[in-house]
Order: sequence, then C-alpha cells, then structure tokens
Amino acid sequence: MRVGEEVEVLPRGIRGRIRGLQSYKQKVEVALPGSRVAVNLTGIGIEDLQRGDVLAHPGQYSTTQRLDVHFRLVKDVKYDLRHDTVVKLFLGTSVTAARVRLLGVEVLHPGETGWLQLELSVPVVAERGDRYLLWRPSPGGLLGGGEIVIPEPAERHKRFDQAIIQRLESYLHGAAG
Repeated sequence: MRVGEEVEVLPRGIRGRIRGLQSYKQKVEVALPGSRVAVNLTGIGIEDLQRGDVLAHPGQYSTTQRLDVHFRLVKDVKYDLRHDTVVKLFLGTSVTAARVRLLGVEVLHPGETGWLQLELSVPVVAERGDRYLLWRPSPGGLLGGGEIVIPEPAERHKRFDQAIIQRLESYLHGAAG
C-alpha cells in the first residue's frame, strides 16, 4: 500500500484513501505485507472501524459467511464436537460466532481430525490456507483449530456426501485449486 492509494475496509466495504503511513514512528511511503504500520486514512472515521477489519485494495478480497475447513479437536478437551455446535471462530484478528456442520461423521472425539463447514454469524475475510482456532463459548476453552480449505464454498454441503469429502481432501493436499 502506498500513500495516496484508495483502500477498502472489509467486511463493510467502506472506501477511503491513505493520507499517510508510519512504521516505528517514521514516515514511510510504502507499507509492505507483514510490516507493522500505522495508517492515516481520509474518508474513513475511527467509528467506522472494528476489531478484525481488513484494509485492502478495492476488489482485492471478498467476504464470506461460510467456510470449508480441516479441523483437529485437541486431545485433552473434555467434550466431543457435535454437529450444530455454536463456537467462537478466531481468524486473523476477528472473533465471530459460528455454527459447526460436521461433514462425514456424527461426532469428533478428542484428538481426531475431520471436515467442518462453518456457518458464520457475520462476514469475514478469509483465504485458502489461513489458520484459525475454535473456542467453546461456555464453559470457555479451546476446542482446536486447523486450516481453511475453501474460503467461499458455493453451497451448503450434504453432510455425508463422500464426493465432497474427497474434493476437500484433494484441495487440502494441493491437487485442486
């Protein structure tokens, strides 16, 4: 990102322009991915921003409320993961409620891996390969985490469709894209 460029705040789609950039209290003209940067924006107020927002070039990313993910339930958790469980999704700096759709199995036991389709309460920005965590809201505790395989699935999957599981496996191992 460069000073003067138009940017978009996702997931709300608010647009503005970069007025100035600073890195470690020094003015810079360009912000590189992964660098720590303060951004002075014009056309976007602080009241327009929330935790988890993504600042991007317009059209660079899209938002989604459904994710296909590979998941590992931690081995020392006290609870099985069941279909239709409500969890907290931690993705990047965002935290949102999600409903778990287990694919291919009725239940995941501690230490097991499996496929989930997460239905999110609000849109997020996600990319293939992003890592995430799931937390149990009450009683609170880490359930596990994994990798996003399809960030914008076109449809809600049938839970026990083996063709879907095979397709997800091929995406996870890089055979599809």
